[in-house]
Amino acid sequence: MSEDVSESKVITKLSATTPKSGPASNLIYGIAGGNVGDALRIDPHTGEVNEIRHFNFTYLILCLLLFIWNLKTILKMIFISF
Repeated sequence: MSEDVSESKVITKLSATTPKSGPASNLIYGIAGGNVGDALRIDPHTGEVNEIRHFNFTYLILCLLLFIWNLKTILKMIFISF
């Protein structure tokens, strides 16, 4: 995904099928996790994914680096204690 995608533009459309019939065949789309800053929205009925906030790749990279830093610190603490 490009950083210059305009807000509210459809980025992609999800598609799924089910072997069930009747009311059980109604699929509902959603985001289970990882929606950094609530930047994305999925239409639960069509599966269209929209960017509702500008996706900040710099913020995402900083979060990832902070996670790695914390993980390294925790692992060092575990191994030093043994």
